Amino acid sequence: MKKIKTRDEITRIIDTLPVSHEFTLSSLHLPLNLNENTFRTVTSRLVNQGKLTRIRPGHYKKTDRFEQYLFVYGSMKKGFQNHVRLINAEYIGEFTTVGKYVMYADISNLFPYVLENEKRSPIHGELYKITNADEFKSIDDLEGMPTYYYRKQISVVSKENKQKISAWIYFRGLKNPTRLRRTNPLSVWKKELAPTVKKERLSAMFSVKRHPKNPPKELEEIFSYGDDGMIHLSQMKKGSCVPFKSFQNITFI
Repeated sequence: MKKIKTRDEITRIIDTLPVSHEFTLSSLHLPLNLNENTFRTVTSRLVNQGKLTRIRPGHYKKTDRFEQYLFVYGSMKKGFQNHVRLINAEYIGEFTTVGKYVMYADISNLFPYVLENEKRSPIHGELYKITNADEFKSIDDLEGMPTYYYRKQISVVSKENKQKISAWIYFRGLKNPTRLRRTNPLSVWKKELAPTVKKERLSAMFSVKRHPKNPPKELEEIFSYGDDGMIHLSQMKKGSCVPFKSFQNITFI
């Protein structure tokens, strides 16, 4: 019961701060019985609710609307199949992780994943500011939170002006049921590489020659587009054929 009261007291103190006011644990001058771990628990909850923005480690800002930064390194970057998920987000620029991680191609060769606990090199990607909580929730659903991927805040740095910002990143989930495939480590998911891999992979997946004795059924019999108008490969039955005009019409999760 004491911890609950302590968390409520920290929340009350933060609520009294003006909007856009930046603060740290020390600047709040909290009573001695309010320790650092409890402060982190409260601020983490308020960040998830969109009531706070984490500027950089230990530094927070009150907001009057939902405002979160997301660092993307694969299929949600510009020019890739899931970038449509960020159509309403504000593009901040090209950024790199401050910490070292490792990125591999997924078993499908269609998108990458990053492991938090393997330290090899910084990861290159793009930073976006999301101001709609429902849209952020839809990205969580796309990433299969928390089984396939989990979301964590890290520090990223701008390639242009070296500005450091705290942002969310999706790491491969520890209990991800998909078989882990360790390709050559990557630091960037390249535009010129991924489409070629996708076309070769899709050609093999949907080729009638792969099923000479049991040809694929027609699309109308076994498959329908999702409510969002996208083709969801993960929902397809093996051997099915799907017509598509662009990779923008396909989601690989």
